Parts: sequence; structure tokens; C-alpha cells
Amino acid sequence: MIKINSSVSYKIVPADSNYVIGSNNKNATGDLYTIDIKLNISELQHRRNKRLFDMTTSLLYLILFPIHLWFKSSKATSLKNAWLVLLAKKTWIGYHNQYDLNLPNIKQGIIAPSEAKTPINDYKYARDYTVWSDIKIFFMALPKL
Repeated sequence: MIKINSSVSYKIVPADSNYVIGSNNKNATGDLYTIDIKLNISELQHRRNKRLFDMTTSLLYLILFPIHLWFKSSKATSLKNAWLVLLAKKTWIGYHNQYDLNLPNIKQGIIAPSEAKTPINDYKYARDYTVWSDIKIFFMALPKL
């Protein structure tokens, strides 16, 4: 970098970062440079798959509810949650706090990705969303439902 023309300014991006804040002068405020980030959760196909997953698991949960009676301590709550998800009032997996990050709007969740066995923050959940992530979180958190 020293051998290149001194009129060029450099910004170094830390690993796993999506933005740089920097200034060329210690007395000046920094500029913000960001990468255009695509959030999978905002794509129509992923939202459709999420809803299909919610409907399928809710129906199975309701059909198998008599079996759950033997294992669940909060029977009324789990039954209510399954109905709310089936009626599209809630989703099984939703953000912990969607209002902090300006994430695409989804229904309020019964479980947050941060409650999974391997916690995921809301931003990473939205960015890397696939229905398989919902399936993994759902089955890891099944006892909490």
C-alpha cells in the first residue's frame, strides 16, 4: 500500500463484517460503507415455505396432540400456540426483537432463533433463512412448545 500513490485512501474490512466506518483524518467524522445485503426471509419463496412449514407442523401437532398429553406440562398453552400458528396469527419461529434491527416483518414467533440449542441472532436468521433452519430450531425447541 505504501508503494501505491498516496492519493488513494484505504479501508480495511474486518472478517465477517458487512460494513466499514472510517475516516481519513482523526479530526473528521467517519464515513459509513456498507455491502448491499440480501435477506432471504424477505424473498417470496422463503416466506411461502415458512408458511407451509407452519401449517404442516401445526396440523401434525394438533393431530398428535393426544400423544402430547402424556408429555406436556402446559397442555393448554401448547394447544393454543398450535391454533394461533395454524390461523396465521403467529409463526413457530420468529425474531427475538424485530423492532431493533429494521428486519422484514414476520409474525410474532412462539420460539426465537436465539432460544435454539445453538443460538442465532435475528439478523443472521433473516439473512441466511431457509425452511431447514426453521425445522432445526423447531425440533431443538420442541420441549419448550
